[in-house]
Amino acid sequence: MIKRPTPARILIPAGIIFAFSACAGAPEARQLAVEYYNVGNAYFEMGQHQKALEMYRRALSYSPGFLEVSYAAARAHIALGDFEEGIRVLKRLGEGDGGNVLVLTTLAYAYAKKGDLAGAADAYTRALELSPGNLNAWHNLALVRIAGGDFARAEECLRRAHALEPANAQVLGDLARVLADQGKQGEAIVLYEMMRAGGQANPGASRKLAGLYFEEKYYAKALVLLDELLKGADVQAGDYFLKARIQLTASRELEAGLASLDQALEKKYSDVKGLADLVAGLPADYKETVQKALEKRKPQAAPAGR
Repeated sequence: MIKRPTPARILIPAGIIFAFSACAGAPEARQLAVEYYNVGNAYFEMGQHQKALEMYRRALSYSPGFLEVSYAAARAHIALGDFEEGIRVLKRLGEGDGGNVLVLTTLAYAYAKKGDLAGAADAYTRALELSPGNLNAWHNLALVRIAGGDFARAEECLRRAHALEPANAQVLGDLARVLADQGKQGEAIVLYEMMRAGGQANPGASRKLAGLYFEEKYYAKALVLLDELLKGADVQAGDYFLKARIQLTASRELEAGLASLDQALEKKYSDVKGLADLVAGLPADYKETVQKALEKRKPQAAPAGR
């Protein structure tokens, strides 16, 4: 399924603009259709999608050709989880105007929500052929590629999005993550550092950067970031654990490392691989002491002694 990284993930496109809109019928019927449509929009904005759909259906009963309402109804179906019906309506609208980018991007969103990554990628690709400067479409297509494990093509999409808006923190963060997933740690570090320099790094980005610093053996830099995280409101057990791992295996600060490890375990850190890697990387003269600390806390995933 498509992940939603930090706040700009695949979103329902906003705004309703149809060059082919038609609201035929008697003036009274058209007016009633518009009124029900407006009420439906108000319900939609309040998150009452079922009531919104009912209003849209009433509007269409007075003016079946009111295409903005059909589009709005499709959005309501998607919001309610009825992806098949939303897709059906959007495909019908697309038959009337295959060049409507809004319909294509909403169709892509519906496919993504349904879990049809191929359908989503195809719809986003068609939208980008019509609107190559569409930042959100490039970003969302990248997220579809990531969900499918195609990091190379995801990187291409994110670089296109980055070129359109270099300061977009969400694009930068996703590009850095994709680069790291491909083993391009150095490039990923540069992007995360750019985010920090621009005041755009959230705790998640700082946490990933600390992990990259650790992998690349920039331990002092990792510790600086971890200390910042541990002073914030979003403290995680893994923050204490990574600090403990650096202190116990790299900087050889036994007492400080045990204190950090104790705090990690207090916060219920229990990652099997993390604990095993810690024990495996300990200096020989630390192993017995650290093992006793693990035994004392008895974390669920504590590795067997060596």
